[in-house]
Amino acid sequence: STEVANFTQQDGPLANTSGSIDAKPGINNNKALHTIAIYPSNFSGKLIVQGTMASSPSNADFFEVTSTTLSDASTVSTLNFTGVYHNVRFSWDNDSGNTGKIDKILYRQ
Repeated sequence: STEVANFTQQDGPLANTSGSIDAKPGINNNKALHTIAIYPSNFSGKLIVQGTMASSPSNADFFEVTSTTLSDASTVSTLNFTGVYHNVRFSWDNDSGNTGKIDKILYRQ
């Protein structure tokens, strides 16, 4: 598993975004199952999984793969998604008025 605990704050709807993570497309082949464990802390908002086939991606190369909405979450939750991607990243933003956050994400491809 890869631990993702560093999120860069940005302006806009994707206010907290991780760096690009190698999704190892050669290993996944056609099965391409990815699993994440989300570790929130009083978090209410949306988590977006983004993917790209670019080997050295820019922000414009990423597209939304899937998303989930959490409400005042403090327990670990999981999310599975499929697809062959060269890189993935995770973005999240709080609902209005919420000060919670996502502490970390464990990612397994």
